[in-house]
Amino acid sequence: MRGRSALGSTARWLAVAVAAAVAPIHPSAAESASGLNYGPDVTAEALLDQILAEPVRPTPQPAWHANASLYGGFGYKENVLYSALHQQNSPFSSAEFDLFLFHVGGDLQELSLYAFADQRHYFDLDRGENEQSVLAEANWTRRSPAGHAVSLQGMYAYFDQFFDASLSQADIESLRLRQHEYGGRNHLEWAAGGGWFLRAGAELTDVSVVDFDDDYWAWEGLAQIEYRLAERGEAGIAYTRGEEDYDDRLQRSAAGDRVDGSPVDIATDSLCVYGRWYWDAARRWRTQLKWTAYSRDDDGGGYYDYQSWRSRLSLRGPWAGFQWEGGLYYGETDYDVRPSQFGSEDAPLLYRTRMQAWLRAERALTRHWLGFAEVSWEDNDANDPLDVYRQSWGSAGIGRRL
Repeated sequence: MRGRSALGSTARWLAVAVAAAVAPIHPSAAESASGLNYGPDVTAEALLDQILAEPVRPTPQPAWHANASLYGGFGYKENVLYSALHQQNSPFSSAEFDLFLFHVGGDLQELSLYAFADQRHYFDLDRGENEQSVLAEANWTRRSPAGHAVSLQGMYAYFDQFFDASLSQADIESLRLRQHEYGGRNHLEWAAGGGWFLRAGAELTDVSVVDFDDDYWAWEGLAQIEYRLAERGEAGIAYTRGEEDYDDRLQRSAAGDRVDGSPVDIATDSLCVYGRWYWDAARRWRTQLKWTAYSRDDDGGGYYDYQSWRSRLSLRGPWAGFQWEGGLYYGETDYDVRPSQFGSEDAPLLYRTRMQAWLRAERALTRHWLGFAEVSWEDNDANDPLDVYRQSWGSAGIGRRL
C-alpha cells in the first residue's frame, strides 16, 4: 500500500510498530509547542517516551498532561490514484485532529490515550472524493524501581482511502480501501544495567476489509535490544516474526493464478536496526535513522514471497523562526518467483524500488495559532511498466493548539 494506507495492519502493527522503516512513511506529523512528534504514525507509547525523556524541570508537574491540536489547509496532489497510465491530479482540502492524554502515578503506573483523525477532500476526481482515517490507542504501563516494565496496549483504526495494491497484493480490484482494525499487544521490558534494555512482546490484530473478502488475523512476536545514552538518544536492534492468516484469500501460483484449496497464510520475518540522536542538550535538533530487512513467505505457490530492505533518515529542528522536519526514504524489493508480467512465467522476476522525500515547516503565529507548509515527492520504479509512476503533493494551512 502507499500513502496513509500504509498504516494498515501489516505495516502499522506487524512491522513498523518496532521502529521499522516504512509505512508508514507519513511526512505530515506536526511538531507541537512542546516539541512532541504527533501524527497518524506515532503510538501512544512513543509519545509517552518522548515526554518522560525530557529533562526534569524543578517545577511540579500535574498528575494529568494533555495536548490537542487541530489543523486545516489546502493543497494540490499529482497522481492521486497511483496510476502508471492515467494520472489524475486534484486540489484538496485537509483537516486533522489529534489528542494525547497521559498520567504518571506515584505508584510507577502510567496511563496514556492517543487519538487521531483526518480527512482529505479532492475537488477534481470523478469518484471517491474523500479520504478518511481514524486511530485510537490506549496504553497502560507499570514500572518497577529497578527500571523494569510491563505494558498493555489496545488500538482501533479505520481507513477509507485510495491505495496502490501492487505492494500489498491485496485481492481488491479497486482503487479504494475501507478497513477496520482491532488489536492489542503486551510488552515486557527489562533494564539490564549500563543503559541496556531488553524487550519481548506479542501482538494480535483483527483486520476487516469492507466490501471485499480479504479479512485476516495477524499475530507477531518481538525480541529487541536497545542502548540508551542518557538524554542524547538511543540505538537498538529488533527482530519480529509474524503471520497473516487469511479467511478467504486463495493461494496463488508463481504466475499469479489462483489455486483452489485452503486460504493463504503469509509469514514475515523482519530485522530492524535503528537509532535516534539529539544534537543539543535541549533536544531541539534530532536525527533518526532506520534500516529494516524483510522476508515474506506464503504457504502456497510463492506469489507473495519477497525479500526487501528499506531505509529512512529524518531530521527535525528549529531554524529561522520555523520548526522543520524532513526526511528521505529508499527501499528495494525482490520477488522470489513472481514474474514481472502477470501470467508470464518466462518474464524476469519482479523487482521494485521506491524513493520518497518530504519536508514540513511550521511557525508559531501566536500562543495558540500556527501556520504550516509541507511538500512530498515519491518515485516508484519496477521492471513491470504498470508499477512505474510518480506522485507528489504540497499543502499549507493553519493550526490551533487547544
